[in-house]
Amino acid sequence: MLDGAEPQNLNCPTYGGVLGTPGHNGLPGRDGRDGKDGAIGPKVEKGESGVNVQGPPGKVGPPGPAGEKGEKGLQGLPGFPGHDSISDSLKSEMQPAT
Repeated sequence: MLDGAEPQNLNCPTYGGVLGTPGHNGLPGRDGRDGKDGAIGPKVEKGESGVNVQGPPGKVGPPGPAGEKGEKGLQGLPGFPGHDSISDSLKSEMQPAT
């Protein structure tokens, strides 16, 4: 009963317990209100500010200690044959003239 009006006599064309056709969708509802803000958390100490840039490299440190002596290497290839003519000419220039 709405506003004191008399009830309407609604006639249903089907038998009781039988489902009828679905009705139309109604209008969308109103937007809900925002909830209340939560409790404010405790204040803490401010952290150090970050830097996203890497600075220049530092000074070169002192050299480290010498490492252990390595193993003896492989024997090298034989050298080219020498020229006796050059060494003979130098010898002759070094000998005193008589």
